[in-house]
Amino acid sequence: MKKHFITALFFSALSFFACSLKKENATKSAEKEVQNEDASFSKSEQTEKVIEEKSEDSVFFNGEKVLDTLFVLDVNGANITLEPDEKSVVIASVPFNFPLKTLEITQSAHTKYAKVSVPRYLRSDGKDEGFVPLSALCAQANPLLSLPDGFRAKNLHDYLLGAQWKKQDAFEFLIFDDGTFRRYRQGEEERIDGKWRTLGGGKIEMCENGEKKSVSVEILSSTSAKIDGVVFESKFSIDSLSSEILDTPRAYQKDNNGYTLLEYAYLLGADFQFVDALIASGVSAGISPYHEQYDEFWSEKKEVKSAIKLDWTDLGELWAESFEYLFQGQDIDADGKNEGLYFCKDNKRVALVKNSEAKGVFLDFGDENPKKDSCSFEFFMPYNLEKSAPFLRLCDGKNDTLSEICDNGVMKKVFSLEAKDEQQGAFRRILFSENSIIVVDFQTQYGCILSDNVLTFPR
Repeated sequence: MKKHFITALFFSALSFFACSLKKENATKSAEKEVQNEDASFSKSEQTEKVIEEKSEDSVFFNGEKVLDTLFVLDVNGANITLEPDEKSVVIASVPFNFPLKTLEITQSAHTKYAKVSVPRYLRSDGKDEGFVPLSALCAQANPLLSLPDGFRAKNLHDYLLGAQWKKQDAFEFLIFDDGTFRRYRQGEEERIDGKWRTLGGGKIEMCENGEKKSVSVEILSSTSAKIDGVVFESKFSIDSLSSEILDTPRAYQKDNNGYTLLEYAYLLGADFQFVDALIASGVSAGISPYHEQYDEFWSEKKEVKSAIKLDWTDLGELWAESFEYLFQGQDIDADGKNEGLYFCKDNKRVALVKNSEAKGVFLDFGDENPKKDSCSFEFFMPYNLEKSAPFLRLCDGKNDTLSEICDNGVMKKVFSLEAKDEQQGAFRRILFSENSIIVVDFQTQYGCILSDNVLTFPR
C-alpha cells in the first residue's frame, strides 16, 4: 500500500503538472474544482505523447503493437461473441465509437479477433469477456467533426446516452438514459425528470412537465453538441463519482477535456472502492497514477488459466451429424479455443466439443447420464477462483444440480437442490462472475462458491 501511494504521488507530479492544467487555485475544494473545470482540466500534447509511448498500454500480436483500448469503427456497431467465430453466440452489441478494453489478439481461421472486456452495463449472465473481429475496431475514436455515412437515429440515441452533458459556461447538466432524462443544476436540489425518444433527422422528442417538444440536436464533435440551440459538452462532475454510473455507457467515454472517469476519480479523490470498480470495468487509466494497479489487475486476469486436463478424441469430418448443440462454452483447457456443450445422438452422452478442430471429450456422470429432452443446461467458468474450474448446471425436473467438470471429464457434484416448477422463471437463479458463483433460491436456501469454498445459508 505504501509503495503504491509513493508511486501515485511521483507519477502525479510527472504527468499532471506537465499537462498545463491551469488551475486557478490548487487549494480549492473538490466542488470548486468541478465548478472551474473548464479552465482546469485540459490535456496537453505532452500528456497524449506519454500515453502513446507507454508500452504496457499495448498488447502484441505476431510482433505487432495493438493499443489496449480500441474503438468500434462500424457505424452499425459491433457484436461481441462468446468465441472468435462469426457464427458464435452474440453476448453483447456495442455502439459505434465505443471504447473497448482489449485483452489479447487471437487468430481464428483467416480472421484476427480482439478478445475484449464486455462493458459492465452490457454484461448478462456473468459473461464479461468476448471476441470482436479486429477489422471492426480502430485505434482512435471518430472525432465526429462530420457525421459518417449511415449515421442514423440509433447512433444519435447511443451518442446522447454516452455522456453527462453540461451546458457550456453554466453548471446545468442534462443526462439521458434509455427513455428517460433528467436536468439539474449542480449543488441545487431542483431537478426536472422527463421522457425522450429519437425522431430521426437529427431531432429528438423531449417530454417535460407533461409537454412534448421536438428538439434539434446538432453534433459538433464526439464530446460536444448543440441541443435545442444551446451548446452542451461532455463533462464529468463530482456527481459522476457514484457506483450508479458504472452500469451506464457514460462511465467509459472521455469528456470534453479528454479525461476518462478514472482520471477524474483521481483528480477529485474518489474512494478506493470506486477506483477498484472502474479498473475492473475496463475504464482506461489514462494518465492517472493508477497505471500500476490497473496493469497488475489486467495482467493477473490474462494469466489465470484452467488446470483441467482433458483427453481429446478426433470426431471426424462428419461429427456434426451425430452431435446436437446444447450450450456455448469457454476455453476451459487454456489452449486459446473455446469448447461448446453438445449431446451425442449415438451414445446419448453429453460431450465438450472443439468445433474448430472437430475434437471432443465425453463427460462422465457416473451411473446415470442426463437425458437431453428432460434437462436444461448451463455451462460457465469463473476464472478468478483459486483453482479456475468449469461448472455445469443441470435441471432434470427432479433436481437442480451444480457440478464441477474435473480432469478427463469426470463430473464432481457440488450440490443439488430439489427442482421447482418456477426454476425457469424468477424463482431461482444461479449467477456467476469472475470470482464467484451465487445460487439464489427464495424458498429453500442460497449459497456462494468463492475461492473454491462452498458456503450455504438457510433462508
